[in-house]
Amino acid sequence: MLVHATEVLSCAWVILIALTALCTWPWRPTAGRPSLTPRHEPPAVVSLLAGRLKQDGYPATLLDLAARGWIGLDEAEPSRVMCRPAGGRAGDPGLTAYERRALGHLELRAAGVGAVPGTALDTGFEAGEDEFRKLFRDEVQADARGRGLLRSRIGRGTLAL
Repeated sequence: MLVHATEVLSCAWVILIALTALCTWPWRPTAGRPSLTPRHEPPAVVSLLAGRLKQDGYPATLLDLAARGWIGLDEAEPSRVMCRPAGGRAGDPGLTAYERRALGHLELRAAGVGAVPGTALDTGFEAGEDEFRKLFRDEVQADARGRGLLRSRIGRGTLAL
C-alpha cells in the first residue's frame, strides 16, 4: 500500500510540474500593426525581445545615442569611424540606466583623447566586460519590465508552491 501511495503522489507531483510549465509558457507581447513609423521602445529593448540582446543590444544603444546627438561620429579615414561624446553628461535624467552606462563607457575611453575608434568601444571595459554586459542586460530587462513588455515566467505564488 505504501508503494502505491508513493506512486500516486509521484504522479501527482509530475502532473503539477507539467501544468506549471504549460501555464507559464514564455509570454510574448502581441504583435502590433505593421508600420513604418518607429515606436518608442529603445533599440536595446527591441533586441532583448528579439532574443539578440547579447549580440545587438550594446551596439544598437550606441547607434541610437549617436542618432539622438549624445555621441558624435566622424570618419577619420575611409572605413574608420571615430566616436566622441557630444555634450551633455551621462547622468542626464533623460537617459535610461543602460544608456548612461554605455555613454559613461564612451566618456571613460575618450578621456584625454577626445575620440575613440568605434571598434574600440567593445573592449576596455572599466569593470570587466562580463560584469559590464551583465549589468547592461539587467538594466535593459528592468526597462522592458517597466514598459510591460517582459514578465517573469513563474509568478511568486507558483514559485512559493
